[in-house]
Amino acid sequence: MAIEVFIGYPPSRESPQAEFCIRHHGFVDIPAVLYRADGELMIEIFSRAGGDPEWTLSLSDFVDAIERGAAALSR
Repeated sequence: MAIEVFIGYPPSRESPQAEFCIRHHGFVDIPAVLYRADGELMIEIFSRAGGDPEWTLSLSDFVDAIERGAAALSR
């Protein structure tokens, strides 16, 4: 599975967003988007296509959690 990245320009945002897409069986899911809000990079994670985001987190917090998880699995 490859995660593709596209830049989108939704009317609800003042700046572009990066959309993380996964293609499967003729469909395209966008499970996450990355955007800037008040100067901070934010990530929204979706649990289903076409729905509202389930989680909105600062990107630095999200990356920190991934790094801590990877470190815990490396022990």
